[in-house]
Amino acid sequence: MTVKISPGLSRRTLLARVGAVSAAVLAGGCQPVAGCAPVRTGLQLYSVRDAMMISVPQTLERVAMLGYGAVEFAGYFDQSPVQIAGLLAANGLVAPSAHVDARQARLDPARIVADGVAAGHDYLVIAWIPPEDRTSLSDWQAWADVLNRFGEACRSAGLRCAYHNHDFEFADANAGSTPSGLTPWAVLQARCDPQLVAFEIDTYWAGRADQDAAALVAAAPERFPLCHIKDHHGDGSMAVLGEGMADFGPVLAARGAAGFVQCYAELDNPDQPFGFAATAQPALRALLQANRACPE
Repeated sequence: MTVKISPGLSRRTLLARVGAVSAAVLAGGCQPVAGCAPVRTGLQLYSVRDAMMISVPQTLERVAMLGYGAVEFAGYFDQSPVQIAGLLAANGLVAPSAHVDARQARLDPARIVADGVAAGHDYLVIAWIPPEDRTSLSDWQAWADVLNRFGEACRSAGLRCAYHNHDFEFADANAGSTPSGLTPWAVLQARCDPQLVAFEIDTYWAGRADQDAAALVAAAPERFPLCHIKDHHGDGSMAVLGEGMADFGPVLAARGAAGFVQCYAELDNPDQPFGFAATAQPALRALLQANRACPE
């Protein structure tokens, strides 16, 4: 299955918009859509995971030097949550969210929440459920209940739980068996309590499943405080942000006044991880500015 292709922005167009945005800033700054708060920009650290495996302190320092103010964790590697909080403070970074292990969130939610509090996160995101744990409609119904319980534990500690999509949430919930007529996405949207469970839309993976990310967000923008901005080439493969053809205007417009307080740049397997991070930082800011999201 290929990514749903939209007309998109060419690299030349994006660079032109960067120049236009710079001029707008000099002329008085970004004018946000009425009622909308600025959207914070950040980097999903999965994009630089090989460097994180070698040295978390050096990686965070380098990310901060690239101009990022926010990051999203995909594992702490050899650091404790308290050490993570100290490294963030030392580098002038914040980590509004972190991806956490689904099985651990199911089996020991109190520990995962305590770690999130110690590290200074606002959101704890379940971003992957192992294939063997999601083979049927009843599995997905059970995971929705897990998310609600995890969300309750998060809320008790002043945090929020969220779920991050890939493409498999848009296939039939009964994988490889008699169709249920329901997708995992439909199950999660219906069964998860909106007061307990938020969502982090991944624009690339939604498109990979032939879904319109803007329509998904527009259905309930208040349920989408987090967003992964990922570009793609014409053949559907992932691209460095600003070098692909994805059109992010519709999904950013869909946030309305209630959605997206944080957007992350991400590329799953970059050839040059820090080269990607360096390119993506101004590209993401320009993208948000051009769509009146007014990045912080």
